[in-house]
Amino acid sequence: MQSIAYSRDKGRTWIKYEGNPVLFPTKTLDFRDPKVFWYKESSMWVMVLAVRDRVDFYTSSNLKEWSFASDFGSDTPGIHRGIFECPEVFKIQVDESGF
Repeated sequence: MQSIAYSRDKGRTWIKYEGNPVLFPTKTLDFRDPKVFWYKESSMWVMVLAVRDRVDFYTSSNLKEWSFASDFGSDTPGIHRGIFECPEVFKIQVDESGF
């Protein structure tokens, strides 16, 4: 499960959120390494989560309530057939004029 905590003293101490867990995926218990960031274009928080042979994306407006958005990996041609670890997502510009 994924839980959250917050700090009121600049990270010196942490308080666990009483509503934990905030995310409990039901398809598998093999998930880890959440990467959470603010996506300005949609004004939403995004969580990228390594889930066995794929990567899942969840969105939230408040960091407490999460909705499944999409995934990739398990059915994508050319993707390795192993376990994903520590996903990182970043925006890049693509030149679609060809190679």
